Amino acid sequence: MCHSFVRDVHPIANAVVYSDTGLYLDGMPTYRVIVRGKFDRPDEPTRARLLAAEQPEMAFTEAGSLSYNHHLASFGFRITVHVGPGEEAEREARDQAELRAMEVLEEHRYPYRDLESTATCMDDIKIKRRR
Repeated sequence: MCHSFVRDVHPIANAVVYSDTGLYLDGMPTYRVIVRGKFDRPDEPTRARLLAAEQPEMAFTEAGSLSYNHHLASFGFRITVHVGPGEEAEREARDQAELRAMEVLEEHRYPYRDLESTATCMDDIKIKRRR
């Protein structure tokens, strides 16, 4: 499959927008982070709200997406973050993602515990193209 990119200079800093890959900021690594955790014994009204909530498609987005199954034991939060370059870039990306996950969970009053995160730098990924 051949990708055609539409390149457009974004007014923020030296950002460049690619139509099918999202926002890339020059010199700022892009990370996809998965934050995993457990619901901390939600009460019955909270369980009902969780089960009634419409879950977005599991995707890496700038706002983040929360997903879980009907057992309500654990959850996953996927998010894309941009951080400054350097030795601590991955740690910073994970910290930002965990903070955003906590904001979302607390905003909805979902009790949680045991957050862990993994991050992948998208700038390091090499794509093999079909010939």
